Amino acid sequence: MSKLTSTLTGVYIIFWSCLRLATTSLYCGNDFSDKTLHCPSGYHCCSTMRHTCCPDGTSCLGETRCITPGGIVGIIFGSLFGLAVLLSCLKCCCNACDPESSSSVHPN
Repeated sequence: MSKLTSTLTGVYIIFWSCLRLATTSLYCGNDFSDKTLHCPSGYHCCSTMRHTCCPDGTSCLGETRCITPGGIVGIIFGSLFGLAVLLSCLKCCCNACDPESSSSVHPN
């Protein structure tokens, strides 16, 4: 009976180990009690220090934020637009201070 018990215990351990691997995807650090943490299926690990997971198809932005590819494109275009507005304002200010390009009439 002891051989049967050890065989059943081995099958039990293998079954639960396979079930655990099927429901979790990637290693994502350890918690304060040194328990291994994993991201659920459909997620990937962003930070093993903060134990953060992002959905598949998104990118990690730092250690705590997830961002979609559209968000990345939005950040890039928003930054370029902001830079263009800043340069336009700077050009207008420089033109306003330049006496040669001003349209006012100065008496000599």
